[in-house]
Amino acid sequence: MVLIQQFTKLPVFRQLSHKELKKVKEENENELIVGDRKFIKQNSFKNFLKFRTKVLISVSFVLLFVSYSMLNLNFVTNSWIKNNGFFTLFFCCLYIWLFWFYLKNLYQKRTKPKIINYLMFSGVIYISFSSLFQYDLIQGFLSAGREGSINQLILYNYFYVFLFNMAFYFITDIFDIDLAKFKAKKLNYYTSTDNLLLVVENEN
Repeated sequence: MVLIQQFTKLPVFRQLSHKELKKVKEENENELIVGDRKFIKQNSFKNFLKFRTKVLISVSFVLLFVSYSMLNLNFVTNSWIKNNGFFTLFFCCLYIWLFWFYLKNLYQKRTKPKIINYLMFSGVIYISFSSLFQYDLIQGFLSAGREGSINQLILYNYFYVFLFNMAFYFITDIFDIDLAKFKAKKLNYYTSTDNLLLVVENEN
């Protein structure tokens, strides 16, 4: 499969058609000719990230909105202590740091730190254990709201942690797949003189 960057403000990629694939010529193992453009193999970390820019921007946009909502809720309702706001802030910051640490190791060592696997679902585990101490909350869920009481502020804080946890899992899963293909030499990046990026994935 061959993907080429389109002429857009964001690095959006499309797959080459069968007609376009017939025009692809391999000069040598480090050069490809596509039409009148020459692409040179550059398996750099910059191109690794550039290929997933759309994913990074999309997830970042969602998490910025979630972060604003979380901070606004806890400041306005003063829920930092009473409704686990500080724990929510801690886990949100934890996942931001973990992703930075993850990218740093990909750049320097091309490896995934073990701490990422250990803390991957720490947010979900926190929600599970914390909810055990919220008897009224559990009773409200089990009785569909007829008994007990559901503290919506705590639910919102749990939801924020869950969103950060799932976003971290989603984006690292995509990067892990790319990294595995890259190490197996099944994924290569080629750049042209006009900064177009060509991604060649060998499915064999």
